[in-house]
Amino acid sequence: MDTSPKQRRKTNPRLKANLFSILTFGWTVETFMVGYSRDIKESDLYEPLPEHRSDITGNTIQRSWDIEVKRCQESQNDRKPSLLTVLVKVFGAELMLYGLILAAMEFIIRLQQPLFLGLLLKYYSPAQDLYNSTANSTYLSRLYSYYETSSGVSWGEAVFFSFGVVFCSMVNVMVQHPFMMGVMHIGMKMRVGICSLIYRKALKVSLQAMSETRGGLVVNLMANDVNRFDTGPLFVHYLWIGPLETALMTIYLYREMGMSAVYGVFVVFAVVPFQIFLGTQTAYYRRNTATKSDERVRLMEEIVMGMEVIKMYTWEQPFRKIIDIVRRYDLAPL
Repeated sequence: MDTSPKQRRKTNPRLKANLFSILTFGWTVETFMVGYSRDIKESDLYEPLPEHRSDITGNTIQRSWDIEVKRCQESQNDRKPSLLTVLVKVFGAELMLYGLILAAMEFIIRLQQPLFLGLLLKYYSPAQDLYNSTANSTYLSRLYSYYETSSGVSWGEAVFFSFGVVFCSMVNVMVQHPFMMGVMHIGMKMRVGICSLIYRKALKVSLQAMSETRGGLVVNLMANDVNRFDTGPLFVHYLWIGPLETALMTIYLYREMGMSAVYGVFVVFAVVPFQIFLGTQTAYYRRNTATKSDERVRLMEEIVMGMEVIKMYTWEQPFRKIIDIVRRYDLAPL
């Protein structure tokens, strides 16, 4: 255990950054300037944000987990405690807020950009010359009557629509990257909190129970499995945004291209069962690999603990063969 005094680090600039600095990542300029002038050292690292500290996040999840365990013990149907329920209680509101921001960007901004671009291209179409003398400026109202027959696009409207394309791209950049940073922070807090929960549980388990349940399982959980929380929140909202956006885009394409667009969407949906099958098979092999990896880690722990005896009796070669066999057995599913 490291008993040396803790090094006091500089305050994280993200803690006091204003809204503009957060949206533009201006609070990272100082780090880039230091990295430009010299190599970044460990002493240049900042303190973690209070919400990212393992003790604070771990205590929050621990309290919710204790409440969930107590509620399951008092229930009549012998229901097992659910970690998903705990994570929803702790991070659900914050994650849903980011989901609403993503939905607003997808439905209000991204879906309008191709309409702006389509109206801009109409200005350069050959039929535009027929309407130049009778063009009526309607600007935004054209988005709502995009597929209706109307007069030609005026020069002022073309400029407005070009600015609309640029504006949608700018808003997309200004929202998408802070959104990704925010949900990755949520995923990191989930990972840190779950690791703290596993560590606290491991301290309460006896050595006999730990040997029976395989210590490699704990190592595998904290080293590999919890990493899924880092990327999971990035895509979880597309489970409900994706179908809605696909339906709207299908309507747009149908009115633009006819039944050809619908056939194209059907081809995309035809791939979904194949992707589900691949995901199921991947999960199956992942579980098998994890089980064998746990067994290998447990075996290596026993060998390391008995290394003195192995050296004394010169049993290196027999145990080396055992390790090679177990390793090949571990890699067989891959």
